[in-house]
Amino acid sequence: MLSFKKGAEHEVHRQLNRHSDIPLYKQIEQIIKEKILQGEWPAGTKIPSQRKLASMFQVNRSTVTAALDELTAQGLLEGNRGGGTKVANQIWSELTAGPPLDWTSYVRSGIHRPNSMTVQEINRQEFKEGVIRLGTGELAPELLPYQQMEKILRGAASERLMLGYEEPKGNRFTREVLAAHLSRKGVRA
Repeated sequence: MLSFKKGAEHEVHRQLNRHSDIPLYKQIEQIIKEKILQGEWPAGTKIPSQRKLASMFQVNRSTVTAALDELTAQGLLEGNRGGGTKVANQIWSELTAGPPLDWTSYVRSGIHRPNSMTVQEINRQEFKEGVIRLGTGELAPELLPYQQMEKILRGAASERLMLGYEEPKGNRFTREVLAAHLSRKGVRA
């Protein structure tokens, strides 16, 4: 188990597997990448020097250099001459580089079945007489006051009615007619 302090106050919880087919530099690359992607080493964190990492992992410095070069090429690390190596500020491309989620497989693996058959049945039922179409958000035709609206609009002069807004509150004449109508019903508007 490896640990290191500021500039290296982070712990490395995995040892290298020297019997693995995966090269040591790739294992080191993966350990550091996990620290970055899991947020343990946020953007701007200065990582230990190559010599220090080589000592901690008990490998040759060139092995560490190869791992750091790979991480730099992936955009996870950036180095400054004399400033050390830091976690790059632009790691979103790496975080989003994975394949898109397969939502269909998640739905199939859950306890609820896909609802496409249910949705199709609802769509068929909406057109039956006596069924209110909730899916479209439309009012039932019998709820609209067609006769009252027709009477109000007939009494209005055609040059006063417009299809667009004259001002943010709407057409002034239409508002006055509606206010008069509501006044007769005891509503002050």
